[in-house]
Amino acid sequence: MNLKIFKALVQVKKQAMQRCEADIAANLAKIHAKQREQEHLIAELNTLSVPMQANIAAFSQCNSLKKNYLYAIDQVGTDISELKQIDAHLKELYKNACIEYEKLHYLYTLELRKMAQKLEKEEAKQMDAIGAEVFYQKHKARRA
Repeated sequence: MNLKIFKALVQVKKQAMQRCEADIAANLAKIHAKQREQEHLIAELNTLSVPMQANIAAFSQCNSLKKNYLYAIDQVGTDISELKQIDAHLKELYKNACIEYEKLHYLYTLELRKMAQKLEKEEAKQMDAIGAEVFYQKHKARRA
């Protein structure tokens, strides 16, 4: 295979691997943001106080507010779970991208070694030919 094509393939696989890394980092940032949001909602829920003396409407309003906070906390928890599933999927994609990159990088390295050996053999042949030519020229000069 042509080395330029091989190198281009290696670069493409490396870029795919880097995109996966970036996607994982972005998803992790989303998870942390949702966790902070959930912590904030829990803190707000904990700051709610039940009115000591109030009418039934105030108690009902406080109870509805608590239910809303609990629902929001639950929704954020669901979002976090979904993001964690996405994270697991992204990590699997990253693992596969790394394997593909490593395979192609290894094959590229092998191809480079083969080229280097081929060039060394060619150079040795040329040096032998030059040596034979020099010997022939010296031998011819002695006869003359």
